[in-house]
Amino acid sequence: MRISGILGPILTIGLTAGCAMQQPQPVQSSTPPAETKADERDVVVYFLPLDDFNMEASASLARHFSEEFGVRMRSALPMGSRELRPFEGTQQYAVEDILSLAAPVLARLPAQAPDASYVILTNRDINARARTFRYMFSWHDSLLRASVVSTARLAEPGDSSPRAASLLADRLGKMVRRAIGELQFGWKRSGNIDDAMYSPLMGIEDLDRIGRMHTPD
Repeated sequence: MRISGILGPILTIGLTAGCAMQQPQPVQSSTPPAETKADERDVVVYFLPLDDFNMEASASLARHFSEEFGVRMRSALPMGSRELRPFEGTQQYAVEDILSLAAPVLARLPAQAPDASYVILTNRDINARARTFRYMFSWHDSLLRASVVSTARLAEPGDSSPRAASLLADRLGKMVRRAIGELQFGWKRSGNIDDAMYSPLMGIEDLDRIGRMHTPD
């Protein structure tokens, strides 16, 4: 499946379909958007696609979640990543290297809110340098206020059907929602499988089961 090629046209359809199935109410957060210190023109969440990720899909995510959360979000232009190298003998990349490469780019993005957060998007297979787990869907850095979200383990291997594309879009949407909720609104992890912040996610089966809504404490 060519992830970069299918995400653009299918993403909005997948996100919309997923929302319609659950008939969600407006997103609830522990820090309501109205309390943010950002000017209305400031970008509260920036999406930064790496150069292997579909730029239109990144922009679509920014538009969708801007409406869902009620704050301004924007997608930056793709970031070059030829400096990245996989772990020796594998096709996995250290998430710490991605964050290190992205940090100076994030700092230069225009019109940022004082408490802006960032979602870095890639199709690369990611893992922590320690490689305690076999792979990761995402990684969060609270100091940088950035998350790296990967599509590599979200796709159905070898399946290019519309159903597989829709599943990919839905899974990506769930991971991005979790990243924004945790970094920007202080959402806490939940033991309820119906909650968007269910943890631990032990595999794709858990991701497919979790909800799209979060109820704060």
